[in-house]
Amino acid sequence: KILTAKITFDGETVDINKNLKVLSEKAPEIYTYTIINEYPHDTKAYTQGLEFHNDTLYESTGKKGQSFLRKLDFKTG
Repeated sequence: KILTAKITFDGETVDINKNLKVLSEKAPEIYTYTIINEYPHDTKAYTQGLEFHNDTLYESTGKKGQSFLRKLDFKTG
């Protein structure tokens, strides 16, 4: 089987193909998604973990020597 990913960023689209060896006789369930909204986010943050509680986003981010945990209003970033 061949897995194909289509990645679009800054108006440019790239296709990536990888060969896969499927070991299970049962095909995996296929999930789809629809983007229903977009919210602002710090583009310099390398997100490592997200947790939502009520209307609050808790995000752990980091690069070597710059990791932090922050509490955000996800609607305003």
